[in-house]
Amino acid sequence: MPEEIPPGIGSGGEGQYFPTEEDVNGNLRTLFSEELLISNSSDQYKLFVAFINLTGIFTISFYPTLQNEIRFDYVGLQCLFARFQRDAFGVGRFKKAMDGLVAEQKMTEEGRQRVLQEVDQLSIRINTKEPRKTKIAAAFSLWMCAMRPAHPRTLSCPLVKREDLDLYCASLNFWIASAYLTLYGDVNVHRLPDWRIRLARIRYDFTYRNVNLSSLEMLYSSIFVLRR
Repeated sequence: MPEEIPPGIGSGGEGQYFPTEEDVNGNLRTLFSEELLISNSSDQYKLFVAFINLTGIFTISFYPTLQNEIRFDYVGLQCLFARFQRDAFGVGRFKKAMDGLVAEQKMTEEGRQRVLQEVDQLSIRINTKEPRKTKIAAAFSLWMCAMRPAHPRTLSCPLVKREDLDLYCASLNFWIASAYLTLYGDVNVHRLPDWRIRLARIRYDFTYRNVNLSSLEMLYSSIFVLRR
């Protein structure tokens, strides 16, 4: 895996290109795909590349002077995907596995129903096979806050204010999760009367990891309107 943002992602110059909306959306669909398994080496590569591409697009768009200053923690990235996929898609994948066992006549339908009833009694962060988009975004942001797999390699940059540098990880996190939600509807923080307070809370909570799944889902539910 590369140590830096690929040089092909940029905003001009030889060998660079302007990312299109489809570039962003394609990488988002890969990153949040229920079909790709982090435990599969081929799928892991696709997930990692999608994350690196999105990080590059974000950095060029909002922190262009940091294009060559971003370091990736691939152990942290693997942990992020393992926990995110477990929380967001784990129950759905388990129920699909049960369906497969019944289809292969390795389990009875009665046995399947009994197992699924027991699953509903477990203490699982997301216990539905089809979680809301806001809950999926919340699960991603939760583990992105915890792992921070992409970060500036320097604590100081003459062209970037220290405050903005400190907010890089939080900003990247919120941008990816919000961009994912825009695949299905509209995200608008500024329509809320207390939007300045909310933005300040996002910056603080994401930076200092003062988050949990419920608070994150409430945040995304308050700024997201599903497209009908």
